[in-house]
Amino acid sequence: MAIDDLATDFLSGALKALGKFFGNFVVEILIKGLGYLLCRPFSKKIDPESSTVGFVGVLAWLMIFLTLYYAYDYLSAMT
Repeated sequence: MAIDDLATDFLSGALKALGKFFGNFVVEILIKGLGYLLCRPFSKKIDPESSTVGFVGVLAWLMIFLTLYYAYDYLSAMT
């Protein structure tokens, strides 16, 4: 019984750590990073941690996915 509890606690901790790592990667790099890159040419005083950067990043990813979806839909209808 003790080994089962120990293995469960270890796996639970490892999965939580991996979840935090990938969650931070997605939010910090993919969303805020892209938002910062898009906002930077318009304002030199933009804060990389601002909600504007996050909002622009989410909108940019939404536009990317919608463009890919409609491009795939259009190209698959042609064949």
